[in-house]
Amino acid sequence: MSEVFSFDTALIILFFTDFRISNLLILWLFRLSDLFLQYTRMEDIDREALSPRFFAGSHNNSSTAFLPRCTDLSK
Repeated sequence: MSEVFSFDTALIILFFTDFRISNLLILWLFRLSDLFLQYTRMEDIDREALSPRFFAGSHNNSSTAFLPRCTDLSK
């Protein structure tokens, strides 16, 4: 929690100022950075499950492109 501003801090700052479009954009950027920090802190979640690879097999052989790597085709 070493970030300088959090999403709550941005909300408090914007609450006491007038809500212009630029302020809403700043709020949106704070929220995006907060979500990014939460994502980088995830250690227990398998990141490959969040962004699966569609071509898990051999890229040279199109018939095995969508099969898992552990599939033994020699049997």
